[in-house]
Amino acid sequence: MPNDNSSHASASYSSATKATPTMTKKAPLSLRRTSGAERPHSSARPQGGERAQQGTHAHAGGHGGSHGAKSSFGAKASFGAKSSSGHGAKGAFGTKGAFGAKGSTSAGAGKGAFAKSSAHGAKNGGKGPASAGKGSFGSKSAFHGGKSSDFKGKGTGFKSKHQGGSKSSRVKSAPAEPRVFTTGKDFNVVPKHTKAAPASAAAAPEQLTAPTTPTPAPAEAATPAAVSAAQSISNEHSAVYRNARTERPERSVPRSNERSIERSSAAAGEDAFAGARQQLQAYVQNMQHEAIGTKSRAAAAYIIHAVTSGMSLTEAIPYFTHPLGLDARDHAFVQEIVYGTLRHRRKLMHTLNPLFSYKVKEKHRIIPCLLLSALYQLTYMQVPPHAVVAASVSACGACGLKGYASLVNAILRRFLREGGTLAPTESLAEEYSFPDWLFTRLEQSYTESELKQILAQSNEKAPLFVRVENSKISTADYLAMLQNKGIEASGVDFSPCTVRLASPINVSHLPGFNEGLCTVQDLSAQLAAPLLELQTPEATPLQVLDCCCAPGGKTAHILDLNPQAEVTAIDVDDSRLQQTRSTLERLQRLPASAPHAVKVHLEVVDAQDLSQLQTQFDRILVDAPCSGTGVIRRHPDIKWLRRQKDIPALCETQQKILESAWAKLKVGGILLYTTCSILPEENKEQIESFVQNHADAQVMPLVFKGQEYQHLQRLSGDDGGDGFFYARLRKVALAQ
Repeated sequence: MPNDNSSHASASYSSATKATPTMTKKAPLSLRRTSGAERPHSSARPQGGERAQQGTHAHAGGHGGSHGAKSSFGAKASFGAKSSSGHGAKGAFGTKGAFGAKGSTSAGAGKGAFAKSSAHGAKNGGKGPASAGKGSFGSKSAFHGGKSSDFKGKGTGFKSKHQGGSKSSRVKSAPAEPRVFTTGKDFNVVPKHTKAAPASAAAAPEQLTAPTTPTPAPAEAATPAAVSAAQSISNEHSAVYRNARTERPERSVPRSNERSIERSSAAAGEDAFAGARQQLQAYVQNMQHEAIGTKSRAAAAYIIHAVTSGMSLTEAIPYFTHPLGLDARDHAFVQEIVYGTLRHRRKLMHTLNPLFSYKVKEKHRIIPCLLLSALYQLTYMQVPPHAVVAASVSACGACGLKGYASLVNAILRRFLREGGTLAPTESLAEEYSFPDWLFTRLEQSYTESELKQILAQSNEKAPLFVRVENSKISTADYLAMLQNKGIEASGVDFSPCTVRLASPINVSHLPGFNEGLCTVQDLSAQLAAPLLELQTPEATPLQVLDCCCAPGGKTAHILDLNPQAEVTAIDVDDSRLQQTRSTLERLQRLPASAPHAVKVHLEVVDAQDLSQLQTQFDRILVDAPCSGTGVIRRHPDIKWLRRQKDIPALCETQQKILESAWAKLKVGGILLYTTCSILPEENKEQIESFVQNHADAQVMPLVFKGQEYQHLQRLSGDDGGDGFFYARLRKVALAQ
């Protein structure tokens, strides 16, 4: 995560900084030209140096000028065509282009500087400066002109006919009320046209950043850290998301029967991104002389854009990374960028908005995503600045928007010049990057200290927990196996089957993993199955129903606690049911793989209607579909995919599942209701309403750490575990 690591980018940050102007009042002409509209790729007049990027000097004594041969920053030529940026044939600073048509700004001018087809303003002067022509900084491109003035016109930002509009202009400095871009139809942090406070280049350092925000480290110091961080995250994600997904990964995307709230790629449409993926793959295969790290940055930008457009993170990552053939380090690097950017998206947006205050077309919204990911690398990962800038600029081409390269370059360099730190936020919702609706619900439901714990822990990386199959090996013996492998780990006092690793590792390195001695499962998820009281004195095997079973961690735990139980595991989606099958096969819990007789039935059934099941059950686990607000740290896309309107629909689904499951529970049986949500309406209020409407439902208190609870709500970070809810009900006989 060849090596596409950002720490080896080839560009020189120090030298490039000197040559790069700022997007401010006194910006040099070169930058103001590059900050303008994107020229179509089919144009015969490419911009920004498509043939000579970022000021590569031309050969043969200035043939083509010093900032691009036949291309950069002008029409047909800029900063000198067929001359060396001054005193040249047919004019310095561009033939038929900027600052002089067929003339020069110095001695020997042809037909005059600032003359026709070039100068700063509108037609025949218009409302622009005195010297006026048909365009500005180029032939008829209207970056500072076209029926509006250079600095005083009606337009307020970058709306030339080549980018997002026409007959408008860019103002001299950032507008007082800059337009706020969006990165997808789901963007609900700062809606379009919302006023945002501009960043001041002259602001004091303490006004630009919170004191805890890290600043970019020098390249030589940051490179090992960046590599180490990338490798660490590779181990974490490989362990948790790829080889053996944790117990609740599917909760980040609602179940397929919940049509009104589904945010998976089936609704968003993977086909909508097929062209983008093919373009990325083709560009990467053919690219030459690109900055190291280009593939990683482009892939990360595409993934972030896909998530903000509705695709789940667990679907978007393989969709855009697999075609690129990234090695393990580059793949881990992409994951770190993507997860981190989505965790801190709103805070990063707060800093980027004043720097990039222009409306962009839907098809160009990947550029803000690329910039957000670059800011994350600079502020949180401490990747060397020159590597981030060079690779991000190069990634514009891989994203099919090479015309934005100069703008991306300018924005990132301005950010670094102004301190390279994130702007201070105005609220906890912005500071911890939570959507307003979710923050309001949490604020209403929890104390101030609980709220801060939820917000902070939701942006942390989750530890790796392992559940030991105690029917096969004791936890103490497994800890000894880990120690012999040099893997640091510890047990958990109140959960005898649980092991917490000091550092995440690839699950393939866990002893006994492939042999079925352990499985990856969060601590909070491991607390569920024991609450079913599966150890009974009766000789008759228990009939157990596991509703919504995928990916099978709790099903396997039930069988570990009572191998003689007859378990029916159901899920509404066959592909998800296959995840359960794979988990049980690896743990040797299916009849074909188990060393002893077991009875496990895997069926595709909608838990909202269990009428096709003929059995009455002694124990039922309802691991209900929910908002997933307790596992945001594992699935940061939940913050941006979930909607406020989703919650009532989810509550209705939960209620239907409870009703259908209750009808299948024997008198005297136990139903355990769990979610990975921290919203009361999905948990406490759901159970209280159910008990009130069912006279035969009796709450069974839970005992946890020596304390009794009617129902238990765990928050994100409690004992290192995820946010989780548990409620246990017993079915009693009604009086005749």
